[in-house]
Amino acid sequence: GVGRWLRRSIVATLFLLTLATLITHERYVLRADDPMWRHLAPFRWWLLPHVAGGMIAFLAAPFQFSATFRRRWPAAHRWIGRTYMVAVIISSILSIYIVLAFELQANWWVMGTMGALWLLTTLFAWLAIRNGNVTQHRLWIGRSFGLTFTFVLTHPDIRIPEDTQEFAINMSNARRWETPVKRYIDECVAGKDGAR
Repeated sequence: GVGRWLRRSIVATLFLLTLATLITHERYVLRADDPMWRHLAPFRWWLLPHVAGGMIAFLAAPFQFSATFRRRWPAAHRWIGRTYMVAVIISSILSIYIVLAFELQANWWVMGTMGALWLLTTLFAWLAIRNGNVTQHRLWIGRSFGLTFTFVLTHPDIRIPEDTQEFAINMSNARRWETPVKRYIDECVAGKDGAR
């Protein structure tokens, strides 16, 4: 029916968006001369099991969210869930280690927090199901997968162009801005005629 078609369309759309993101942001993996490799070289051997665990988690999770799969093959659901959990535990612990040992201190909070939350949400999901609380398990595993998906959609070398022809800002609170901020925004809005 319509519900099944809608679910399949959503899954297909998420798959295509993920593929587009990987092609756009992770293309460097296919180019040995890309400067990103210099950044990754010091921790490449730690990165391999981290990425492998993340990929296993990313590929395993969609099966876990299928009510049909859970109902028809409960044993497979449990084994894939265990595989997901082990993959996330390995990958998240390695992500925290990589961030603390090899990344700039400015990245510690964002990337380290993401890794720690990934680990915690997965452990909470496991504890909930161990205690027979399916509702809490579903909530925590949904959060865990959200973080799994977040890692695919983030990039370690995101840069803001030094020169651009445009800017965007939410001006709904402009009345509360400090005078220097208001002046700066006014100069940006003035464009070529402004002081900037």
